[in-house]
Amino acid sequence: MKSPLPIILAVIAIVLIALFALQTKPDAETNTSPVNDATGDVTADGSEVALSFTLPDTVSYTANIDESVLTWESGRIVGAPYIGTVQLANGTLTREEGIITEGKFVIDMTTIAFPDNERVESHLLNADFFDVENYPTSTIVITNISMNDDDMYMASGELTILDTTNEISFPVTFTEVDNHVIANAEFEIDRTEWGITYESSNFFQNLGDKAIKNMIGFTLDLTLETATE
Repeated sequence: MKSPLPIILAVIAIVLIALFALQTKPDAETNTSPVNDATGDVTADGSEVALSFTLPDTVSYTANIDESVLTWESGRIVGAPYIGTVQLANGTLTREEGIITEGKFVIDMTTIAFPDNERVESHLLNADFFDVENYPTSTIVITNISMNDDDMYMASGELTILDTTNEISFPVTFTEVDNHVIANAEFEIDRTEWGITYESSNFFQNLGDKAIKNMIGFTLDLTLETATE
């Protein structure tokens, strides 16, 4: 008769492998990775995730000027872009039954900054460009925010720089972080439409590569807080 020992050893081995597998199987209930309850996304460091946000039909916000960031970008036709900042002086946005009843953001033009080159920064402040001594502020007045066919919010309104006002429109996204609403937008303007023509190839001949771009890009990252009575 054959010895039963090999069979017994095989059974013992199978049992040991099964016990080891059970001990090392991850337990979903004990997973300590932080999870966004709204989306199921796992964060890397436990910080709160930005949640997509639907703008209420009736709401009133004020801008937190210390947390809001306005970035501009321009430069010469050839060469590295000039990227700087400018500060928000104040801002409000009120919506009643889906209609914007008040939306005004005032930009403090005296705070135009270009840390990479103080000479350029100083030049931007003078009458060749933004003439901040006579026009210390610019304003964005929002007249409408609505959803387009691509389910994106579109903002429209008027931008005043110097003594010129033109209509503008741009896409804007809203997210909620730490009970604040963050509005993000990017748009470009042709500075010559606001009377800023210094070293524009549209107005000056033979500038070549020294011409300054007509387009100025703006990136708005606004922190909005629910207005209190």
